[in-house]
Amino acid sequence: YFYVRILDIGAIGGLTWDNVDFEKKEIYVKNIYDYQDTKKIVPRTKTPSSVRTIPLLPELSIILKQLKKEQAEWQLKNKYRDPENAVFKSSECKIPTDTGCIKTLMLIQDEINIPRKQQIATHGLRHTLASYLLAKGVQIKYVSELLGHKNTAITMRAYEHLLKEQNIEQQGKTLNALNELSK
Repeated sequence: YFYVRILDIGAIGGLTWDNVDFEKKEIYVKNIYDYQDTKKIVPRTKTPSSVRTIPLLPELSIILKQLKKEQAEWQLKNKYRDPENAVFKSSECKIPTDTGCIKTLMLIQDEINIPRKQQIATHGLRHTLASYLLAKGVQIKYVSELLGHKNTAITMRAYEHLLKEQNIEQQGKTLNALNELSK
């Protein structure tokens, strides 16, 4: 579900199988699903900076390969050919909505006994992922690119509180390095 929030719902709906590279272990964000006007996958993103490459974790690769296999079997059995080649489609062959994603996430959290008051919403997953990566020392430039932010200033504003903590840590490292020089 972290991938759900690296991407916005339009990018999730716009993900096609030709944008999942199992060999290179990458997902390419190049399309969106236009929920407003055309109700189709279109070859553009919300902003130019939203075009990006996301690493494909081995666990997700296994899940996506299984999904692709099951879709192919279902399509063959039902004589259906998806003209959009979409990764995510409902059993009614429709692109998932934000509401559908939210409901599914809530059901999963219910199943693993997370109390409703402690449950995280889909957008919260995006912040959780970014916060986690920054806390683990991933460079802000990379996190910014992963999230599709136009520049690092946007990411810095959103995660300023974490960066202040890192600055304190960096200050200690700086003092230690300078003390070593003076010996």
